Amino acid sequence: MSAMRQMIPTTRTESDESMGEEMEPSKGKVTRSGTFGNYEVTGWRYPEEAAWHVKVWLTGRPGDWIGYTVTDGHFGPGTVAEAAMIAVLHLIAKWQALVAPRAPAVEV
Repeated sequence: MSAMRQMIPTTRTESDESMGEEMEPSKGKVTRSGTFGNYEVTGWRYPEEAAWHVKVWLTGRPGDWIGYTVTDGHFGPGTVAEAAMIAVLHLIAKWQALVAPRAPAVEV
């Protein structure tokens, strides 16, 4: 079994297209999880870095996860199935919207 794969238990269920939930923060690290289509995805990043570190697997098969580092839409290492790539990119876009700095409110 490669260093990129390991068994992780899961008991949560979410809608078919879930933005995910915020998980417990650790040392400023932003952690998210969610589902899209037939995939479940967990990911984390440090606010000062652009890269997301993600694990993606088919729903109901958490032991078959594959890990990637995603920076500006580019996956590494290795290749990724198109459906998994779409799920990861969709969720990262939603997560980014949640962690992006918000502009201060402007009074009119």
